[in-house]
Amino acid sequence: MKIQLYKKAVLLLPFLLLQLGVFGQQKAQFTQYMTNMQYINPAYPGTSGRFSIMTLDRMQWAGFDGAPNTLALMLTSPVPYTNLGLGATILNDRIGSLSETGAYFDVAYNVRLKGDIRLSLGAKAGFNFMQANLSDIALTDPNDPAFVNSEKATEFMPNIGGGAYLYAPKFYVGISTPELYNHKADVASVTGDQKRHMYFIGGYLLPLSPRVLFKPSGSIKLVPNAPPSFELNASFIFNETIWLGGMSRIGDSFGVIAQYQITDFFRIGYAFDMAITPMANYNYGTHEILLRYEIPYKNIKIKTPRFF
Repeated sequence: MKIQLYKKAVLLLPFLLLQLGVFGQQKAQFTQYMTNMQYINPAYPGTSGRFSIMTLDRMQWAGFDGAPNTLALMLTSPVPYTNLGLGATILNDRIGSLSETGAYFDVAYNVRLKGDIRLSLGAKAGFNFMQANLSDIALTDPNDPAFVNSEKATEFMPNIGGGAYLYAPKFYVGISTPELYNHKADVASVTGDQKRHMYFIGGYLLPLSPRVLFKPSGSIKLVPNAPPSFELNASFIFNETIWLGGMSRIGDSFGVIAQYQITDFFRIGYAFDMAITPMANYNYGTHEILLRYEIPYKNIKIKTPRFF
């Protein structure tokens, strides 16, 4: 009986959060975001010097009916013979009877500051399309007046964002706001404010031996009316081929990350998160699968392999 109550709660969760106006994590999050950071920072495209296409499938709270599921497709590329980088992201995020589809395009301008240190400034533009269908919810009382006349509702939310990304072969730091405009969502007669998110990211590459690299990284996410979110990651890279590491979202969850560079161009990855909140008692954790394919440009020289 208790598990059924939690399942029903998850189905209603997005609407309750919107109604209360405390939706702290409105944007989907990824544990392996550091493999392609254009989702949170539009200044990232083009910085790797390669054309890249990557998919991420995140299955949160496995075993829960109506649990969040996010699927993303990201493309990024430098523009040959210029200092420009271009990117595109298509994302579908589902939780219960609420579905949000987003499409965004990025353009970044990259300049050399000193030596191998470069600065990239980027802009993002696109939209989110939110759709809710309360009739999808399985009710214990089919005549519940709150749902009898429920219909499929939609909300179109255009947005813009910006970011800065400073990097070199052994470090990176960035600041960004992917969606600047605050939207007041009104879906299925339920309203709530969607607030802008601000991200601070940073990472470093430390050689431990000719065959082993250590890559710590972290991020801070700030959302109005919500506590700051801190995430720490640490990975060991063996023979420039195998990534093994762990992560922690302070006060929320912890997990492990593994990636394998199958060829010079193709990488696969897997991440597992487990909540440290009471929610952990009612699900089987969060699973995330990554596929990334890269194509180098013949006229763009890369002095050293890029690990972010």
